[in-house]
Amino acid sequence: MSLTSKEMKQLEQEGAQFRENDITFLAQAQKALDMHGDPVDLLELFKVMWNDKRPHEREALDRIGCWLEGRLSREFGVGRARLLLELGWLKRLARIHGPAPKDRDGAQGAKGAAFGRSLADLRRRRQQVLIAHASRPVLPPARTASNTDEQTWEGATLRWNPGSKELTVQWQGKSATARLGLAEKALEALPAERRKAFLSKKELRGVTVYVRAEGNSFRIVRLEMKGMTP
Repeated sequence: MSLTSKEMKQLEQEGAQFRENDITFLAQAQKALDMHGDPVDLLELFKVMWNDKRPHEREALDRIGCWLEGRLSREFGVGRARLLLELGWLKRLARIHGPAPKDRDGAQGAKGAAFGRSLADLRRRRQQVLIAHASRPVLPPARTASNTDEQTWEGATLRWNPGSKELTVQWQGKSATARLGLAEKALEALPAERRKAFLSKKELRGVTVYVRAEGNSFRIVRLEMKGMTP
C-alpha cells in the first residue's frame, strides 16, 4: 500500500504540527492500533492517559487525538492498515521537523482533552460503515472478453504473514499473493472475533477467490467473504 501524491500532500499538511516531541506517543498509537485494531478504542485509551500526564504530554496527546478523530470523521470506514501507514509517515515527518519550539508546549489548561467528546457517535458511525461493507453482496465478475482468463478458486486456503503483511491463497497446488490493499479489505470485513482468530491462527479455510492468470502466475481479483472458517 502506498499514498498518492495528493494524499501525501494532505498528510504533510496535517503532519506539520508534529515534532520530535510527539514521536513517542505516535509510536504508542501505532503499536496499540496494530495490537487491538480499533482506532476508536485507541482514542478512548489516549483520553484516559491524558488525565495522568504532564502539560507538555497532554499537548502531544491532544495533537495526535485530534488528528485521529478528524481522520476517522473524514472516512469512517478507513482501514487499520491505512491508519498504520499514515501514523508511520507522521513519525517520519515529526523527525524531519525536529524539536518543538520551547514555548509551544505547557499552555494546556484544565478543561480536559481536546478530543474524544463524541466517541460513542464516532464508534456508531464507523460500525455502520463496516457492517454495510461486510454485508454487501459479492457477485462473481461478469464474463467479458477482457477477463476470459479469470478463474474461480472455491474452497481455497487463506494464510496471513504478519511480517510482510501479505495474504497468500493456496488452491489445488496453485497460489496467489495479495499485498496490503486487498489484505486490509479482507481483514476489515471480518467480524472482530473472526479477525482476531485469523490473526492468531494465521489461516482461514473455505475461501472463494477470483483470480486472473497473468503469464505463469495469478493475480487476485477479489475474495468472497462468505463461507470463511478459521
